[in-house]
Amino acid sequence: MLLTQHSWGWVVARNGGELVGFVNRVLNGLVHARIHDTTVAGDHRSLGIWRKVIGIARDPAARAGYEWLHVDFDGHLRDISRGA
Repeated sequence: MLLTQHSWGWVVARNGGELVGFVNRVLNGLVHARIHDTTVAGDHRSLGIWRKVIGIARDPAARAGYEWLHVDFDGHLRDISRGA
């Protein structure tokens, strides 16, 4: 299965030419959408970038009629920017 068969696009955040945030939107073709591969560069965390890219990814899915937006979170990644 190719990523492009289910991916509904990517949302990126840039600081100048530098990529500092990324999220992939994936649809199942029914009522569920997923957020995958959410990443924010370590030196840009705590600036609200994650919240902004999720919001940009969420709004078109809601307008398109998707009832669920799933975002997975691994607790062990919570403090990764602090070296934990």
